[in-house]
Amino acid sequence: MHVVIIGAGYCGSNVAKLLEQDDCIQVTLIDSREVQVHKIAGVRAAIRDDWFECVPIPRTHLLKKEKSRVIQSGIIQEVTDSKVFFCDGTCLEFDFLVAATGILNNSPAEPPLRLDREEIIAHYRKVANVIRKADRICVIGGGVVGVEFCGEIKSAYDTKSVTLVHSGQDLLDGTQMQLSSSFLPRVYSGLKHLGVDVILNSRVKIPKCHERGYLEGYRVLETEDGKEIETDLVLLCIGGTPNSQIFPKDWLDTRGHVAVNEFLQSTVAPNVFAVGDINNVAEDKLWVRAKSQVDVVVRNVKRATRKAPLDTVYNTERNPNIMIIPLGPGFGVANLPIPTGIFGTSISVVGKANHLFVPETFKSARATPPSIAGMGILSSFVDAVYTLFRRGGRKHTILESPLDGVLQ
Repeated sequence: MHVVIIGAGYCGSNVAKLLEQDDCIQVTLIDSREVQVHKIAGVRAAIRDDWFECVPIPRTHLLKKEKSRVIQSGIIQEVTDSKVFFCDGTCLEFDFLVAATGILNNSPAEPPLRLDREEIIAHYRKVANVIRKADRICVIGGGVVGVEFCGEIKSAYDTKSVTLVHSGQDLLDGTQMQLSSSFLPRVYSGLKHLGVDVILNSRVKIPKCHERGYLEGYRVLETEDGKEIETDLVLLCIGGTPNSQIFPKDWLDTRGHVAVNEFLQSTVAPNVFAVGDINNVAEDKLWVRAKSQVDVVVRNVKRATRKAPLDTVYNTERNPNIMIIPLGPGFGVANLPIPTGIFGTSISVVGKANHLFVPETFKSARATPPSIAGMGILSSFVDAVYTLFRRGGRKHTILESPLDGVLQ
């Protein structure tokens, strides 16, 4: 059976790597980039020179079997329930398809599509130089990326003026999980400690930004309620859109995500599955939860190729309410589903802030991570504890330890 995976980010790459272990499956992995992009590290790579190489991950050794292949495509024109059509006139037939195309962000923390490794590094070098030169920075958007950007900037440059503007009544208000009542106050306290000025419930009249989500040069921004913000640099961090334009309209929900059932299988095309940010599962699109979705898709695709009933359900109710917000490499706030609930710097640093999952993400792609002082020891500890506590679903549901996402 031929299984095509479109999108070779974290989800797509790991689905491909696991499926190729099945002797009955031929895997083809398609992506527009020549490297995998580790987006979580992008916020820090946009600021610190020694992190530039933590984002592009080579795929040279990702797939091992001779029958497997990786296609770096130009542009896919469209996808049907049996073929992928490329703009050069060629097409690729498949028996099963896994959509793993993710979302498109217009943020300086993410490089444009179709860049090679050196061009991705050049992108981050340029953004870092722009941030280095600016004295007054305005970050627009108070989601995870916007909050982390502010923390990274102030951790690296404590004398810079940083203002965070968010249209909602609270930061992180797009989060669907139930957070401890003290989590957000701790986030606000951390930003205040760093010297970030937070403006809530206010919309900025956004100027036309550079295509990568930033705008250089002195200007005075106006909010809709009359406030004025002097700035040398605007960073746009207001979310993304599903990368689904190549898929049939009837596969998609009203927001442009691939509609799936409890098996992460398309509600329209039974030979199509969707994993990660591109599907319409109603949960926070976090890296830790992508791990569980990968497991579910792999198990169900294997059964589907054998015409066996699907039996592995993705149950969002079993996902623990875990969120770690780094505010630089040595500071952050963690929400855990245990009685004490909130943790500060120690758990945040060990769980995410120090390493941003760089070592294990490179390892997952069978690549050697860059060497950054202090990173390897912490990440190795986290890997070991994660392996001890994580439990895979054996029958019908993927189960996760209460420490999933922190100890990984």
